[in-house]
Amino acid sequence: MNLSTERKIKFWLTSLAKMIFIGFLIFKVYDYTKSRKTSNDAIATEGDLITKTDTIIDKKGEKPPVNVQKSETTEVNRLPNGLPNEPDDSIEKEKPLPGTIGIYIFNENGLDAQVSRHMENTILQNYIAMAIVSNPNKEKLLAGDIPGYFNTETVCIGTTSYKFTESDTKITCQLTLSFDTYMTATRNKIRELSGSKTYYGIGFSQEQAKEVAVKKIH
Repeated sequence: MNLSTERKIKFWLTSLAKMIFIGFLIFKVYDYTKSRKTSNDAIATEGDLITKTDTIIDKKGEKPPVNVQKSETTEVNRLPNGLPNEPDDSIEKEKPLPGTIGIYIFNENGLDAQVSRHMENTILQNYIAMAIVSNPNKEKLLAGDIPGYFNTETVCIGTTSYKFTESDTKITCQLTLSFDTYMTATRNKIRELSGSKTYYGIGFSQEQAKEVAVKKIH
C-alpha cells in the first residue's frame, strides 16, 4: 500500500467518524426536544383536568369560598329598651311593642319626670311605660309629629305649667296639665286618654305644694 492510498483511507475514516458523531448529537438533541414537549403536554393536560374539575364542582353548586369584606356601619347609641339615645328620623321604624307607652310630658325646663311617673301609675296604668329618649324634639312632638324610631304601641305627649302663690305661711301650687295620647303606628289620637285639667296643692314650701298637686292627677 503506497503512501497516497494510506492517506485516503485515513481521510475517509476520519470523515466517517465525524459524520457518526454529528449524527449522534442530532439524535440526542431530537430526543431531548421530544422529551420536553411530552412533559409540557402532560402539564397542560393536568391543568385542563383541574379546570374541568372546577367547572364540575361549580355546576354542583359547591363554589370555592369567597372572602367578603364587611362594610363599616355606624352604631346608634341606644337605651336599655332599644330606643336610640338621640332622635334620628332616618332610623327605620320598628314594630311597636303591644301594650306599651312612651310618656313625654314637658315643663319649661324639659321633661317633667315627676308628672310622667305619676301618670304612669294613674291615668296610664293600663300600659307598660317604656324608657324614652333623653332629648326628644319638643316642638315636633307637641305638633303631633311622632318619629319613626318610637317602638311603643302608644305615646303620650303633653305639657305642664306651675304657678305658685303665697298666703300667710302656706303656698299654693296651681298645676295645669295638657296631654294627648296617640297610637304610634297610625298617629290617631286616643280621646279618652287626652285632655287638659288644672290641679291645686297646698304646702309649707313650693316643693310640698307641687307634690300635693301632682298627686291629685288621676
